[in-house]
Amino acid sequence: MPGAKRDDPGGGHWPESAGRGVITLAGATVSQYHSRMPNITLTLDEDTYRAARIKAAEAGTSVSALVRDYLISLTQADARFAALLAQEETLRAGIQGFDASDRLPRETLHRGPIDPDTA
Repeated sequence: MPGAKRDDPGGGHWPESAGRGVITLAGATVSQYHSRMPNITLTLDEDTYRAARIKAAEAGTSVSALVRDYLISLTQADARFAALLAQEETLRAGIQGFDASDRLPRETLHRGPIDPDTA
């Protein structure tokens, strides 16, 4: 039966037709699923829901898409941070022979153009 739901062992619900294409209810196309995706339910107060609908309309999307995009960005933030941390470690490991004592003194830097013979 199109649009019917079955329980997911992980606690969510998948439409019966998930993974099989377009769901049709009363002759109208409702949605298309490319893979099995669980649904979630949120409870919001009216003002928050109304504001979210307005934001979604301004962005040309749906409230569901806004929530989905937010959750994706939230879960990917840790992975991006770990990748940047690994990149930093690689860059730091590649720095050879740096010694802060080789820098010019502050007074030399602020007195004007540097003459290599007097630095």
